[in-house]
Amino acid sequence: MLSDHGAGRDLARALAEGVRGHVADLRRRLPKVERLIVQVDEPMLPAVLEAGVPTASGFGRHRTVHPPEASAALEIVLAAISDAGAEPWVHSCAPGVPWALVAGAGARGLSVDHTMLGAKDFDALATALDDGLVVGLGVVPSTDPVAVPTEKVLAEQVLRWLDMLGLDPADVRERLVITPSCGLAGASPDWGRRALSLSHDVASHL
Repeated sequence: MLSDHGAGRDLARALAEGVRGHVADLRRRLPKVERLIVQVDEPMLPAVLEAGVPTASGFGRHRTVHPPEASAALEIVLAAISDAGAEPWVHSCAPGVPWALVAGAGARGLSVDHTMLGAKDFDALATALDDGLVVGLGVVPSTDPVAVPTEKVLAEQVLRWLDMLGLDPADVRERLVITPSCGLAGASPDWGRRALSLSHDVASHL
């Protein structure tokens, strides 16, 4: 797909159509649910933008996908989610995600791994919160930790992060969501339940 501009656009349109049908099906099954969120995972976005994806042979790298092209493809998918009556979020737990590009493509929620954030991410996420977007801040370990952090320790991490952004917790509490750092696919069932419970406890503590 990366080697063929047309195929990339076709894939984005196909995904958009699939998502549109998925949301419609959920609406039929869950008629009383007012807010539906569709999360689009983009773990490879930084690599795609920086020509970091290896070719099939492993001896080369696929071409760089320039930001306007990536933004246009994301916009097709995220617009389909919005048009279907759901809320489009984008999640990535990779370093170097261009969050301003993602927000500009139409994401209403940005789901991030706190440990992967650098100084360059702070301005984009602060702007997103100021603009009314939701930020899902991943501070709870997504796999079974050796030592389970307390809600107080995790809440202090969140407060330090907000302080670096220059934001008052009271001003953003409706737009800040506490989440596991990444997906829970690698977690044990026990830790998956505990991670969700701990996320709730940290939010309550805040």
